[in-house]
Amino acid sequence: MTLRERLASAAAVGLCALAVGRALFETFPLQRGAAVGPAPAAIAAFIIAAAAFSASARWPLRFAALIPLLLPVIGLIDQSVNPLRDWTLITAGLGGTTLVHLFSRGDRFTARALSSVYATGLTAVVAVLYLRTLAPTVGAADTFEFQVNALRLGISHGSGYPLYLIFAKLFSLLPVGGTAAFRINLSAAAFGVAAALAAYAVARTLQASRPAAWIAALSLALSIGLWSRAVEAEVYTLHVALVGVILLLAFRSQRSEVRSQKVWHLTFGIWHLLFFLFGLSLGNHLTTVLLAPAVAIAFAAQWRSARPTVRQLLIAALCFALGLSVYLYLPLRWPAVNHGEPMTWELFRHFITGQEAQGALRLNAWHADFGRYGIVARKALDQFGWAGAAAALIGLGALARRKPVAALITLAAYGAFAFFGLSFYVPDPDYSSFLLPAHFVQVVWMALGITAIVNARFTILKSQTARLYALCIVNCAFVLIPAGLLWSNLPRVDASGNWGEYRLGQYILSRPLNPGAAILADSELIAPLYYLQVAEGIRPDLEVMVLPDEDSYRAELDARVAAGQTVYLGRYLPHLSDAYYLHSLGPLTEAGPTAHTLPDGVTPVDQDFGGAIRLRGYTLDSATVAADDAAQLTLFWQALKPPPGNYRVTLRLIDADGVARLTGPANVPAGKMYPTAAWPVDDVVSDFQSLQLDRALTPGRYSLQVGLFLPFSAEGLGAWLTLTTLTVLPPTTDPPIAHAMRARFSNGLWLMGYDVPASAAPNSQAAITLFWQRPPGMVDPVEVRVCPADGVCSPVVLVLAAQPAGRIFESRHTVTLPAVAGRLPLAVNVASATAVCGWAEGAASGGVCELPAIAVEGSAIAAEAINFDNQIILESLKIETPAAAPGQMVVVTARWRGLRAMDADYTVFVHLLGPDGRVHGQVDAWPVQGTLPTSGWPPNETIDDRFEVRVPDDAPPGEYSVEVGWYLLATLDRLPVLDASGAAIDDRFLMSGLAVGR
Repeated sequence: MTLRERLASAAAVGLCALAVGRALFETFPLQRGAAVGPAPAAIAAFIIAAAAFSASARWPLRFAALIPLLLPVIGLIDQSVNPLRDWTLITAGLGGTTLVHLFSRGDRFTARALSSVYATGLTAVVAVLYLRTLAPTVGAADTFEFQVNALRLGISHGSGYPLYLIFAKLFSLLPVGGTAAFRINLSAAAFGVAAALAAYAVARTLQASRPAAWIAALSLALSIGLWSRAVEAEVYTLHVALVGVILLLAFRSQRSEVRSQKVWHLTFGIWHLLFFLFGLSLGNHLTTVLLAPAVAIAFAAQWRSARPTVRQLLIAALCFALGLSVYLYLPLRWPAVNHGEPMTWELFRHFITGQEAQGALRLNAWHADFGRYGIVARKALDQFGWAGAAAALIGLGALARRKPVAALITLAAYGAFAFFGLSFYVPDPDYSSFLLPAHFVQVVWMALGITAIVNARFTILKSQTARLYALCIVNCAFVLIPAGLLWSNLPRVDASGNWGEYRLGQYILSRPLNPGAAILADSELIAPLYYLQVAEGIRPDLEVMVLPDEDSYRAELDARVAAGQTVYLGRYLPHLSDAYYLHSLGPLTEAGPTAHTLPDGVTPVDQDFGGAIRLRGYTLDSATVAADDAAQLTLFWQALKPPPGNYRVTLRLIDADGVARLTGPANVPAGKMYPTAAWPVDDVVSDFQSLQLDRALTPGRYSLQVGLFLPFSAEGLGAWLTLTTLTVLPPTTDPPIAHAMRARFSNGLWLMGYDVPASAAPNSQAAITLFWQRPPGMVDPVEVRVCPADGVCSPVVLVLAAQPAGRIFESRHTVTLPAVAGRLPLAVNVASATAVCGWAEGAASGGVCELPAIAVEGSAIAAEAINFDNQIILESLKIETPAAAPGQMVVVTARWRGLRAMDADYTVFVHLLGPDGRVHGQVDAWPVQGTLPTSGWPPNETIDDRFEVRVPDDAPPGEYSVEVGWYLLATLDRLPVLDASGAAIDDRFLMSGLAVGR
């Protein structure tokens, strides 16, 4: 090595060491803050660089091998705090250096050995990440269905998915511990790894370089589409893996010339396997048929070289039929899971042709709905960004020049799945999953594009050394695509802590439910209940069912109650109080023909509310609750006389100073189904209430109070009543930090992060959350202030003695934004303390640390705009079809604007309210045809939405109103509509102007 190379190598090693120091500081601030501050880290990095310079004289290493060590420098240049990013870049740098070193010593490593290194490394990285984020137990919707059907070898909706269920059953038998659902979830992770390996193999077959193929395959594995499906039981990862293997076989069968019959027999042997896998893959997902054009092109190209014999074609057809025979699983298993009933041919045809989903397929969308093109393009860009899209276009062009037939095959595959995406109207996450095979082709093009860019250096650079440097630099640049996907997507897809549904199911089934009762659940609640019955044998005597619509639920309820069976409702049904007494049993609501009396074991109260309703008593599950949990109690009410209105139950917590620190939503009693005006005087109404606490709530003792209030009014039926004392403990887990920060205050307090909206509308309010960590021994209260420039500060007192040392806790602040556009600087101040506002800050910068400024932009909230809980505003609503007849569609368009980033995915409802005040036609969905959930809305940007609501055939004629609003599906809680003062005035918006006639 020359002296210049030795100095450059030492500098690369030193910078990498400095990056490691910063990463340690920001990952373990309390433990490593002093030891790896900027000065100690710089000294250690200099010593390590000097040692590397000295060692290079004895063990020379080409500088090109150390270029990947410069990747962590990005973390030094970017002053934002992101430990996951920093460790990703450090790992990529060390791994890249190792691989470049191996590659540069190709004389000692065979091509097969190098390929094994890349394949093994890809498998290890993807497997570790998938296992790290894998869901531990039962999921929702399709995931739950696959889990229980795998356990009992049942049949799922749609096409039945026999192939996946057989594989999932085998995974459930693995001796790896955890829940049965966890083992089944492992199948999706394993097939996700297989899909990444298939992408690597296809790219290599098309002559992409090993590093480029590895980068592209890893990008596929870490894309939001595939990764989110690899952490739970789903068919999509197996689908992508099989699509990849079919394409791999199609490409490997291609030969420019068949020189002998022996070679032809070998080639057609590949086709036998391809046809078998094609038929087998149809047994996993019917959209495999979209590969038919690509396979036909490959087969036609092969036909030109030599035509197969009739015998070979028959064998190929038999191979396809053999693979497709997995569908025999359906008639074989149908009687076993359907009380001995045989499967009819019509039912079998329904499954194998996917008739269930055909209503969502609109083949004219490519010319009738141009907005679909934007959706497909957005989904493609969401996976790999603009850099990935550019590399893919370059790769397609390069492939078309070298191998036009192969390029045509990939185009046919991509085009078929993209066309299906244009035509298939289903919501996310399923919609995105149908595009995964197109993303597979996209990463293959990406690998070829990276290879083409790298190869271009040979036409520009003359020096062998310069070429090697260029090779390393280009590949390192493209490594940032999967690296960026890792640190951005891991927090989004991590399902490793998803125990909520499982524990809810355990809680419900632990209640004293009557033997042999029926539970009419919704599509969310059935998942944990039925899973626990099948997988763990809990309460198998209960009938748990989900039905298609409200009419079916009501008919089932009426029939079972008439037969004398106890029926519990796990979903909302309207107008039940006209015919039934309703009583809560935990989260379920019993509908029955008889009144209830006060049960034993109730804490007595006997307090009247306005002389109309008496609270007889209550039961509280626990008087000690963590701040990230919920206080669950059952109230026992009795009407003394017909109540004067429909009052809602509200719970709140009062601190020692008499200040209300938390007020829950106002709920209609008994599962939101039993309004107080319907209570008979002879009935004791049991009313389950769950008060979700706020993790920002200071741990301590609070008074738990209950009140009865009219909707959207401060008018109560009587005064607030104190029930008991509730002890709030610190949260059991650390909160997710939106944006990390490391600010050290002289009193020992650490500011670990913040959540500040990037933009907001003028004259609105911005909610700001700060995340703190205290060291051991620091117990005195501290005042924290968030101050906008030339504005009113928002002070909060941190009661540090109540917070565990070393744990992250929150403080909440609200600032009012100015009425004019611009940027609003923010600062945070800890009273009587100086601050060092980051790792690179070498000296104290006073007691103030700057927060990111809020961009005050866009138009102010118009006076006529409808404000949903300061989260979403409805800027305009238009009934595009002012007149309609029963059976016709009513088109409604809306323009929304998100006021801030949202963590939850809210459901928008559009209801047609008839002259009788009842709903006659509705759409409940995520926005933009289910493809743009609110958690993905950019703040302060308008969203145009369109709804098609069918008027039922039996809808009464007359003047209708359109009812619009938002709710959270898990709780059915609607977002309130706020007036200019911030007071809740409704939970919906009504617009007249629709006439329905005959």
